[in-house]
This record gives sequence, C-alpha cells and structure tokens, in this order.
Amino acid sequence: MLKQYCAFYKSNKLLKFLTVGGSAAVINLALVYALIDIGGLDTYFLRNIVNILVMVISTAYAFVLNRRWTWHSAPKKNGSNLIRQYIFYNFITLGGIIIRIILFALLDLAGLYHLLNVAIGISVAAIFNFKMYNKHIFQEGHTYEAKEI
Repeated sequence: MLKQYCAFYKSNKLLKFLTVGGSAAVINLALVYALIDIGGLDTYFLRNIVNILVMVISTAYAFVLNRRWTWHSAPKKNGSNLIRQYIFYNFITLGGIIIRIILFALLDLAGLYHLLNVAIGISVAAIFNFKMYNKHIFQEGHTYEAKEI
C-alpha cells in the first residue's frame, strides 16, 4: 500500500504542485506575519506592499521547485532559454498575483484578518497557475520562441 502511494505521489504533478505551493504558502504566511505582526508594518498601505514583496519571493522559490521536481521530466532550459522560461512563468504568475492583489485589497477593506485573506488569495491563484503552468510553461516541446505574425 505504501509503495503504491509513493508511486502515485511520484507521478502526480498536481500533488507535487500543491506540495510546492503549500511550502511556498507557508513561507508567504510566515513572512507576512513576521513583517506585519512582528515588524510593525501594519497600515493599509504597508500591508499591501508587504503582500506584493512576499509574493515575489515565494514565486521565485516555487519556480525553482516546480522546475526541478513537479515538472522534472519537462525539457530543462538553460541559458537564455531558461531566462525566457522564467519570464513566461512570471507572466503567467502575474495573472495569479493580480487575482491576489485585488482579492487582498477588497477583503482587507472588508476587515478580513490578513492571514486568512492571504490564504484565500493563494488558493484562488493556485488553481489558475497550475492550469497555465502545465499547459504553457513546463509542457514538453514548448520552445518559448516568438511566433511570426
């Protein structure tokens, strides 16, 4: 039974993605807590700045882990191709970030506790990101070259 579970886990991209995302979320939440609750950056403006900064950090962390583990069988890009892949990854991630920024600002105005607010934003953005990364970033044969019009 354990062997079957390990084989399923090893081959399941979604489960790996959620694990990477979960660890990125823990980092995200810990940094938000440290900077706002401990660091005193607790005004409407500063909470939103902290939220953006922490998303940038956790996005870079998640790219590295997703590339090396979740989509380990996808062709590895090097040099300028890796830079292009990371840029495209960030463009897709930007969609999730925009979702999170809008949700955070609206839910913060509604008075929702900032850690719960962040967790909701992460969950909504994760669904969007997985579908887009799987289809456009880590898919085999994707060249990341500009198409002629």
